Amino acid sequence: MVVFLLFLNIFLFIYIWRFIIRSRHVSPSPSTTSTLTTAYPQVIKYHDVFLSFRGEDTRVGFTSHLQYALKRKQILTFVDDQLVRGDEISASLLRTIEEAKLSVIVFSENYASSKWCLEELVKIFECRKNNGQIVIPVFYKVNPTHVRHQTGSFGDAFARLLRNKALTLEEVQSFTDALTDAANLSGWSLGNSGLESEFIEKIVGDVLKKLHAMSSSHTMTGLFGIDVRVSKVESLLNMESPDVLIIGIWGMGGIGKTTIAQAVCNKVCSRFERIVFANLRQKSDLQKKFLKQLLGQETLNTMGSLSFRDSFVRERLRRIKIFIVLDDVHNLMRLEELRDLLDGRNNSFGPGSKVLITRRDKQMLNNVVDETYEVKGLNYKDAIQLFSSKALKNCIPTIDQRHLIEYIACHVQGNPLALKVLGSSLYGKSIEEWRSALKKLDQDPQIERALRISYDGLDSEQKSIFLDIAHFFLYWNQNNATRILDGFYGRSVIFDISTLIDKCLITAIENFILMHDLLREMAFNIVRAESDFPGERSRLCDLPDVVQVLEENKGTQKIKGISLDISKLSRHIHLKSDAFAMMDGLRFLSFYHGGYSQENRMHLPPTGLEYLPNELRYLQWIGFPSKSLPPSFRAEHLVELHLSKSKLVKLWTGVKDVGNLRKIDQSDSPYLTELPDLSKANNLECLILMNCPSLTEVPSSVQYLDKLEELNLAFCNNLTSFPMLDSKRLNLSCTGIKEIPSSSFKHMISLQRLNLNGTPIKELPLSIKDMVCLEVLSLSRTPIKELPLSIKDMVCLKELNLHRTPIKALPELPPSLETAISIINIGRLWHGLDFRNCFKLDQKPLVAAMHLKIQSGEDIPDGCIQMVLPGSEISEWFGDKGIGSSLTIQLPSNCHQLKGIAFCFVSLLPLPPHGLFDVYFDCHVKSKNGENDGDNEVVFASQKRHPPLYSCVTCDSDHMILRYSLELVNKLRKYSGNEVTFKFYRDEVGRPGSRRPAELKSWGVYLHFDENLPADTDGYRYLPLTNNGSEENKLREK
Repeated sequence: MVVFLLFLNIFLFIYIWRFIIRSRHVSPSPSTTSTLTTAYPQVIKYHDVFLSFRGEDTRVGFTSHLQYALKRKQILTFVDDQLVRGDEISASLLRTIEEAKLSVIVFSENYASSKWCLEELVKIFECRKNNGQIVIPVFYKVNPTHVRHQTGSFGDAFARLLRNKALTLEEVQSFTDALTDAANLSGWSLGNSGLESEFIEKIVGDVLKKLHAMSSSHTMTGLFGIDVRVSKVESLLNMESPDVLIIGIWGMGGIGKTTIAQAVCNKVCSRFERIVFANLRQKSDLQKKFLKQLLGQETLNTMGSLSFRDSFVRERLRRIKIFIVLDDVHNLMRLEELRDLLDGRNNSFGPGSKVLITRRDKQMLNNVVDETYEVKGLNYKDAIQLFSSKALKNCIPTIDQRHLIEYIACHVQGNPLALKVLGSSLYGKSIEEWRSALKKLDQDPQIERALRISYDGLDSEQKSIFLDIAHFFLYWNQNNATRILDGFYGRSVIFDISTLIDKCLITAIENFILMHDLLREMAFNIVRAESDFPGERSRLCDLPDVVQVLEENKGTQKIKGISLDISKLSRHIHLKSDAFAMMDGLRFLSFYHGGYSQENRMHLPPTGLEYLPNELRYLQWIGFPSKSLPPSFRAEHLVELHLSKSKLVKLWTGVKDVGNLRKIDQSDSPYLTELPDLSKANNLECLILMNCPSLTEVPSSVQYLDKLEELNLAFCNNLTSFPMLDSKRLNLSCTGIKEIPSSSFKHMISLQRLNLNGTPIKELPLSIKDMVCLEVLSLSRTPIKELPLSIKDMVCLKELNLHRTPIKALPELPPSLETAISIINIGRLWHGLDFRNCFKLDQKPLVAAMHLKIQSGEDIPDGCIQMVLPGSEISEWFGDKGIGSSLTIQLPSNCHQLKGIAFCFVSLLPLPPHGLFDVYFDCHVKSKNGENDGDNEVVFASQKRHPPLYSCVTCDSDHMILRYSLELVNKLRKYSGNEVTFKFYRDEVGRPGSRRPAELKSWGVYLHFDENLPADTDGYRYLPLTNNGSEENKLREK
């Protein structure tokens, strides 16, 4: 009996052991959770740097300068902008710390007095221990020894925390351990006498080196074999050379050209001032996208239409070290916009600029590039690794799987796209299904066969959704596309889209749907194979096919969708009134403008359309050429309706059952006089009627639409009233509305954004406080003279726009607006901010915001920023300070890099009894040997050639006047090393001959340099200067 039991135990042990061993060799199915994990769990890194600091010590000074310096080097930095913090650190902030590649901790005198800061510190060192996160301590005017032992003034701050907060012994120990660990690390220390600018440069350099070292390996992110390829392209770019080089990357589709370009761009981006990454296959305006990334949207809005031929653009291009990626250049015609710039590359871009161009055809690159890199398939080892990572999710393969993996990797020639798509489609499949896939590859070894295997594994509706996306929804926001597709199939398609992503047939980057062009070509081929006749295919987006079907009335009920870029039409197309009569199955119709031309080349007979299919879910027709939609169109399935720039007078007559409708856009329709009754549009979320000048009223039915979140009536200048409704966003800017009844605000309890810019509204009622959720209130260019006192009760208000209003003083503001930084965007002002006699206003955040705006490198409209504030304390960033009616400074040796000059001065009281006076200055330069420069002594004569520094009125106490100007640059840049004297004068308005020295209580001057300006640049020109003072007079009249 004993022998039997012993034998039984041995048998069970062997059986269980074999089961365990066998289970390790079976890949998990998608429906089960695998217990096998990779050895190195990865955390996606969203920010390069997490910046930890004590706000009250360094936010508006050192930390803001460090943040800006990191930003200029293209280092994505997270800064917690909460000015008022609670005791407990948020879960989202903890995640942000985890997701950062590197943390910089700015230890200042009061850092340890904040529990929030110390919790950040503990989390940072937890990430250092668990994830290997790099930590750089910065000791700002504190001794590292004091941090290590919590002594000195730093220790006093920590002691205050212990007294004021009920901390557990465990918390105290974790804080002291983290402080000790941080002080023991190699970091950067600044005493009281060091130069902050040099100190910050060293920190940024250290961060760059560490980030560069981290980016040297991409294998852990699944980019197998990428390191060698990136290194080869980098060597061709010759990064240390000042030459502007153009490198071509070519190879077959799916081989990884874009991935390599992106990896190179990510690795070297911190060495450049601007990055432009443009996919030329996308339907986008290359020139507009390029200029937006180069100059910023604000500059484009200010300057109007710009092109590469404009001297304004070319001058700025020559000053900027830029890295450009032109991806997927399938048609060299797209390069014609850049041809002049590329041909004259060394005179077009800043020294050291580089350009990458990716393309499948090597021959077409030869006349454009300096060097070419050919991308070949992955080597045997990398191909197997990539395929296994998708097919097995890093589990150990069985012997049968291992043989099949090797065979498949050879069949697809190391093509990464094919390996990913095929591997993803075989994940969780049986070994028999693997063999079946391999047989298909044997029959047709082309790359498309590997991709088709993944498509064939979808169910019928998933195949249809894949084809819909390929033809109509690329580059769409995923949420918007999902909403339309839900309407197509009468159910939620979220799972199906997730399946397509899992199988690598589509990707979602920043919530936008993308697809590799090889997969899209496969989708086009699948639809073309449906019939030789375009009218009998399910989807049409090829221009000749669409034109043929529409012009010749060749459409059939088999057509489910049509998409056409009207701007690509080479001639005018005239449709018959029954052009869509046979397309009963049409669900998607989009006629859009994707290029420069906005000319309407799609025409209808004067009688309009007779018929639109009632199955339509999405209707977009930019420039719709008829007065109304066909009366027979029921629109019962319609989800979105886009008819901007149309000739519509009215959508339809009567009430339609449009319960599925989510969005209507009829913007820029000059003839639109009325809207239909929308009482049955119960699910309408967005109604855009911007710039419809003939519209005089909005139907009362709109106020009963409970799900309406946005109503945009901007620039409907004949609109004088609107219905009471409770949406989240309401835009009434530039309408004729003169008042909002007090009772209306009680119905707007959900409203978050209210735009009244440019309306004739003269006052806001006290009941505005009833808008308890309002976050943004825009009153720009209104005649409102004062804000209601009840504004203090609007506790959610975060942004208040008072640009160009006659408001002279602010009442008590809500706590959410305690810092004036959130009140207004300084860079968009003409006359500046005037806060005379606003004594409760905290001036420090405003001055700091002005400093940040100057340093940001962003465009400053009209070349100046100016501000009047109560107080007399001149900020530290004004390096040269003094008293009296003049100031003298020594210009440094690098005046060729001078970008602008900021003044801050405080006038002596009392001011003139007349109350209004102008402040001017003259600028005198002495030669280096002490003698005057003769005729060039007065470099910039203020009263004859220059508008006043500021026009001031009598104030009740000390007030500061700040002004930053770019206008002196052209005159002063040639005087490096010279002594300059600014002499200030005041001139009482309306009293000729009253000019006299302006006695200043104190003054400060700040010279703003741009290290990237080359020595031979001409500086900045904003206002033509003439001897007759005409420009001065025009400006003063404004």
